[in-house]
Amino acid sequence: MGLRLGIINSDRNISTWYRKMIIVFTESFKIFGWNGYNARAIKGVSGSHNGPMYLAEGFADAGHTVYFVALNKTIEPLEYKGVTYINYDEFERQEHCDLIVTTNNIHDLIILNKIGHYHRLAMIMHNELFNDDANHMHDFSPFFRNVNDRFQMIYLSQNAKDNILFMQDYLVPCYSHILPNSLDMSEIIPYQEEKKENLFVFFPVMERGYGMVRDVLEYFPDFKLVMNTYNDKNRAFLTTNSQTLFTEDSSKMKVYEALSHGKYFIYSLVNSEQINANYGKGAIHYDTFAYVVLEALLHGVVVIAPRMAVFLEIYGDAICYVETEDIIPAHFLSRWKQSNENFGKPILDRYVEKIRMLEANPDIRQQYIAKGLEVGKQFCHKKVTERFLKALF
Repeated sequence: MGLRLGIINSDRNISTWYRKMIIVFTESFKIFGWNGYNARAIKGVSGSHNGPMYLAEGFADAGHTVYFVALNKTIEPLEYKGVTYINYDEFERQEHCDLIVTTNNIHDLIILNKIGHYHRLAMIMHNELFNDDANHMHDFSPFFRNVNDRFQMIYLSQNAKDNILFMQDYLVPCYSHILPNSLDMSEIIPYQEEKKENLFVFFPVMERGYGMVRDVLEYFPDFKLVMNTYNDKNRAFLTTNSQTLFTEDSSKMKVYEALSHGKYFIYSLVNSEQINANYGKGAIHYDTFAYVVLEALLHGVVVIAPRMAVFLEIYGDAICYVETEDIIPAHFLSRWKQSNENFGKPILDRYVEKIRMLEANPDIRQQYIAKGLEVGKQFCHKKVTERFLKALF
C-alpha cells in the first residue's frame, strides 16, 4: 500500500477559512469501533480518543461538512450530530479537503490515498507517535523531519508536548500548537447541591486507581462507591459488597447521572497488572488530558488526585491535590512512564485525610466545586473548534 501526499493549494487568504469547509477526521486505533453515538449511548468512553469526536461535532455545528472515517475497526455508518461516520472502504474520494485531523497513529495517514488536494493536516498527539501497520512506514522519522507548515502537530498540553519531544526529538521542527480536548457542554447535567449524596464515583479504566478507591472506601462506612466500566473483562475484578453500586450500564448518560449525585472522585492513577493486587508496585499511569477529571468537575464532583504537572497546567487549582513532594520527587509527576515505590499504599492515608477535611469543611468543598465548574467551561467543543481554526489557518 503506497502513501501519496497531497499538494497544498497556494491560496492562503485567511478569509476563505470562514466559509463552509470540508473536514475529514480519522481513527485507526484497533481497540475502538465506536461512532459518535455508541461511544456515548452504549459504552460511555472517556479517553482522549473522544476528543476528535467532540471536535468533529463542533465543526459540524459551525456548518462545515465533516466526515469521521474509521480505518482499522468496522463501525456502524451513520450521521450523528451533523458528522458522517463511515468506514474507510465506503468513504468516497475527496478531490478537495480543507482540513484532515488524524490521531498519533501513523496508520492514519493512509487517508491521504483518498484525498486530492488538502490545505492542512493536523495530527492530535494523545501520546508519542507510533505505527501499528506492520507493512508500512517502519521508520517514519525522516518524513517528520521534512514536513512543512501544512502538516501540524496538536499537543493536548505543554506537559504532553515536552514528554513527546523528549522521546521523539525529530518532531521538534514540526509546526505545532497546544490545543486541549473538548466535550459537548449541552450533555452535562447542571450542578445542584441538593442532589449530592455520600457517593464516591469511579469510571476510568479500573487499573488506574480502583485499588486505592476500594481501600479508601473502607474508612467511610457512610459512603458508597458507584462505578462501572466499558471493558467487560474488568468487571471480574470489581468488589461487590454493601458499599458498592453499579450503574445500569456504562453509557455516558448513566455515568453523568451518577456524577451529578456524586461527591468525590479519587483518581490515584496507580497502574496495576492485577486490579485487586497490592497496587503499591510503583507504576503510575500518565495522562495528557484526563477526560474523567473534566467530566467530574463539570458535575460538581471534587477530584482528589496527585499534584501532577499536566493537571496543574490544564485544571489548575480546581483539583484537590494530595501532596506527595516529601516522598515522591516532583519530576516523577511530570515525566511519563515513571515508577516510584511510594505511588501506592504509602499515600493511602493522605486521600483519607483530604476527604475528612472536606467533609468537616463544607465551605472548602464548595470552593473546589465552584472552581471546577468554572474551569470546565473553557473546554466547550464549540470554543475549542474556534481555537483550532484560528491556530491552524
